[in-house]
Order: sequence, then structure tokens, then C-alpha cells
Amino acid sequence: MINYNGMPWLDIAARSVLASRNVTFELVIVDDCSKDGSREHIGQLAADDDRVRPVFLEQNQGISGARNAGIEVARGEFIAIIDSDDCFLPDTIERQLQTFQTLSVQQPGMTMLMSDAWLINEKGERVGRYISSDWWGRMTAVDPPLWTLPSTFFFRREHAARFNPGYRSADGPIFVRRMEALGPLGFIGEPLVEYRLRTSSVTNLSGARMLREMNASELSRQLGRLDDPIPAEEIDEPDPRAVAAWIHGRNAKNAAANGHPFIAAREVLIAALAQPGVTGGKLVRALQTYGRRFAAGGSVF
Repeated sequence: MINYNGMPWLDIAARSVLASRNVTFELVIVDDCSKDGSREHIGQLAADDDRVRPVFLEQNQGISGARNAGIEVARGEFIAIIDSDDCFLPDTIERQLQTFQTLSVQQPGMTMLMSDAWLINEKGERVGRYISSDWWGRMTAVDPPLWTLPSTFFFRREHAARFNPGYRSADGPIFVRRMEALGPLGFIGEPLVEYRLRTSSVTNLSGARMLREMNASELSRQLGRLDDPIPAEEIDEPDPRAVAAWIHGRNAKNAAANGHPFIAAREVLIAALAQPGVTGGKLVRALQTYGRRFAAGGSVF
């Protein structure tokens, strides 16, 4: 688990892992120089439960550096990734292990398992699923979806690649490709974790940085530069319209999930003005998927 100023959710996330059933595990919590009291709370968690192993970084490393620090000190045969605002289910690790072993029979040398995730709001209410419905219920180690969330990653420690420290926002894509280069990837279309949608807005600066890192990651894959990824600063900045559509579309989804329809409508409008066709297609798919929930008075997302 990595954490940076995550006090509002840290305790919930940690206790969700500590409630895991039928497995022996340690919970490594890497704090990336938090300033909100997280360190003290992590220390108390470790004092209360000897399964908690705190790692306090002396300099802020970003999410990739913090994840690597956790991988380095982990002692278990397998590693499961989780962020400090997400949650495991009581049987998450057990099912990850069972599914990994099952798929490994079909695909020897499989390096990593990924899964679907429940989307939850700030209250912890489930408001949807992350992966599109055409992947629901599927289990495969052949051509799996690669846009899964890092909090669903489960892999053997001895086979672990490393996250690219140069990508401080979009850390997942290059790691997935590095693991893919080592062996087959597995996927199960069942929600094994809960991914929290928060109302904090993505800024233009952070959104542009994230998209730029995603583009750099994909170009690195195409050029075979997985071990020496292209720095985000060395590629063209993304189209400002694409950045605006992505940022405000994401903000709209988070606002809708947390019961702020007027903010969601405003963000959708801004996204639509930036990229009408792209935003319109996403809105139609969202309404098709979540229309019944919306009609019943729930969140669109």
C-alpha cells in the first residue's frame, strides 16, 4: 500500500486488508512523505498489529518510486498492490491467489493477474464497475485487457518488474508492459477490489502530465524501450482539447458518483465543448450502462 496525505481513507483501506481471510500476509505501507498525520497513524497501526510493516520515505518519490520501495522490502511469495483510498474485500487476496494458480496451469510462466473493480464513492457505496460489461465474468490469460487499475495487480515477487520512477502520475501502463515482456498476463472479470471515486478535481497541470506519461509509455512500447522509457518531457504535449475532455469527463464521473449532479452536468458540458464526438460517445455508453440506476434516483456512475 502506498500513501501520500491519505488520512481520510487510510484507516479504512488498511483495515480492509487486515480483514483478509484464509491467507497469511504482511501489509507493507509505504508513506511518501505525508504531511497530514498519516505517518503517526501508520505507526499506530503497526503497534496494534504486527502484520503491518511501515516504510517511511525520506524524500517524496511519487507513486512509482513508492511502489518500488514496497516491492523491495516485501517478503511474501506474492505481492498485491493497493492504494490508500481503495479497499480489499475479505476474500480478495484468497481469490487472487486461487485465480493466479488456476490460470498458471493454462499459461505456465504467467507473471501477473489483474481484475475488475467495484467503483465506490466517498461514502463507500458501490456505484458501478470499472471494466466494460463485455469483460464481465471472463477469465483468461490470453490477450487480457491492459487498462486495469494498479490496485488490482497481483504478481509473484520473484518475477516483479519495477515501476518507472520518471512517470509520477500514470504509473500503470509501463509496468503492465514490463510484466507482459516477462510472461503471460491473467485477468478475471470479477470485481476483487473497491476503487474510490473522489470529488477532488483533476487539474489541468496534473491531467496534462498524466496524459503525456500515458503517451510516452505507449511510444516506449512501440519502440521497444521498456527498460529505458521515453521521458514524458521528450514527447509533444497532448492536444489541449483532449486534455480538457479527459479532465472534465473524469471530474464529471467523480461528481456524479458522489451525488453532485449540477457539478457533473457542468463538467460534462465543458468536456463536450472540448471534444463533442468523444464525449458524446462516452455519455451514451454511460447512460446505456447506468440508465436504470439513474432513473431510480441513483448516481449515473
